[in-house]
Amino acid sequence: MLCASTLVAVFALISALNVAVADAHSPPSSLESTMASLPGATDQATGVSCMPDGPCIAIDYSGQVYVLSGNHVALIGDIGIATFGVSCPTLTYCVLVSEDAAVVLHASQARGYPLEYGNGSDTHWQSISCSSPSFCMAGGGLIGGPEDGAGVVASWNGYTWSPVRVILPDIPSEFKTTISSMSCTGPTFCVAADQDQRVTQWNGKRWTEPSALNEGIDSIATACLSARFCLAVGSDSHSAWDWNGRSWQLTRISDLSTPFLAPFVGCLSSSDCVAVTPMGSGQRWNGSNWGKAQQLYADHMDDIQGFSCSSAGFCEAVTGGDHFIYVHDAHQAPRLPVLCSLGCKSAVT
Repeated sequence: MLCASTLVAVFALISALNVAVADAHSPPSSLESTMASLPGATDQATGVSCMPDGPCIAIDYSGQVYVLSGNHVALIGDIGIATFGVSCPTLTYCVLVSEDAAVVLHASQARGYPLEYGNGSDTHWQSISCSSPSFCMAGGGLIGGPEDGAGVVASWNGYTWSPVRVILPDIPSEFKTTISSMSCTGPTFCVAADQDQRVTQWNGKRWTEPSALNEGIDSIATACLSARFCLAVGSDSHSAWDWNGRSWQLTRISDLSTPFLAPFVGCLSSSDCVAVTPMGSGQRWNGSNWGKAQQLYADHMDDIQGFSCSSAGFCEAVTGGDHFIYVHDAHQAPRLPVLCSLGCKSAVT
């Protein structure tokens, strides 16, 4: 059950914080990271979303909600259902997706919306991206029924969800077509990627014909900052692609490879992005080249389940072992909002 009073108090405190943005700088290849436990976690963490110029909101499979700021953390609520993705476009607004529903958190309110396809299929929602409280796009897949394995989407206009629709029909593969990555910059531009090397773009009216970025099975992760810049990373191809507004351009990543497991990518700017594997290997992109891969933490069995970056100059990851990882520039740590006034008992020093 959602602790609404706690959430509204936390959102109010976060909104009052004066978050300073790190000065623009040329990103070095090295990253620094700190790993710590999520307080009171009873199940694996499943997703995280960093707000523009602000802290991040993380979720776990049991529906607990956390606020993260660097290596500080506080448990702020519990919505009581399994959650798989989260997106927070503002300091007081987040949307979460579960098996067959979406939950909108806004100040003191938490409201659930069923998102079901029907036709004999169960719906599983895996990804969500909100550019503002008035626009979100959710991505997922169908289980069972005549369209088993197809990739589906639904959009939010601030009041209602659109009908669930198929945009990536299932293709013969070892893996299903579930849309595991969604990145939107506004109502007229989104990129959806599935677990079978395909991407498609939304232009505000329709989805483009799916295109394969790589031959063979390859789970793709995407991060977009505008309709003219996106970065996509493949799990099994040692490859990445950047979107220039017209086409995808290949750029090789020699060190980053996670066969058949979904990677993650987040961008602080178009010349500063970080890609990570579930096993915790990370590489940095400076707009033209990738740095050397480095291990962000020691436990290779504690897989990363979610990753997000803030324009304030840092990234946060969450893991299947109830941990979070604070990632930042090794030479210039960003200034972060102080959250210990919220009572974060497990802050790392």
